[in-house]
Amino acid sequence: MDVTTYDIAHQAIAKKHVEVFEGVASKELGFKLPLVFEEMCSPKFYNFTTDRVFASITYGQVLRLFALSKKDKHARLEEMIKTRFTSYDGFISSYSNRLDKWLAKPLADWDHNEVGTLLRAVLGDVREEVESIMYDGETFYTAWSDSVDWAKFEEKVTELREEKGKSDETDTRA
Repeated sequence: MDVTTYDIAHQAIAKKHVEVFEGVASKELGFKLPLVFEEMCSPKFYNFTTDRVFASITYGQVLRLFALSKKDKHARLEEMIKTRFTSYDGFISSYSNRLDKWLAKPLADWDHNEVGTLLRAVLGDVREEVESIMYDGETFYTAWSDSVDWAKFEEKVTELREEKGKSDETDTRA
């Protein structure tokens, strides 16, 4: 009974995830961190990576995050860089794992991985809070619900009930 357009569902859930993350991040940071949903990328095969959701923020907000990181002399940023970008068996990083290399690069030239690392360093791990909001029984459902053709769903349910009714009639006659 396929009544869901999964591409629409995936996009709606990804957008909702960005909204929820924005709310949690803004609360944790103490200021509004306006995020703009860009896209969700799904790999052809999930053996090396998983879905990735991309959102953008303004350069002014990146500067604000950088200033917060600077307050602890970038100690958390340095730790996050080492955690995320130190090569090991099965992973060869294309980014330096040294803070001084990162700080030598103009902030305006940082890509999504670098800005994302800065955000994680300043924000900390908020995954659990974001997930608890996303899967609270309503948020995820609302995002998914818009991708369902409810009229088609009702038609299918009616068809199945009629089939079941006919099979029940045959079973009682036997």
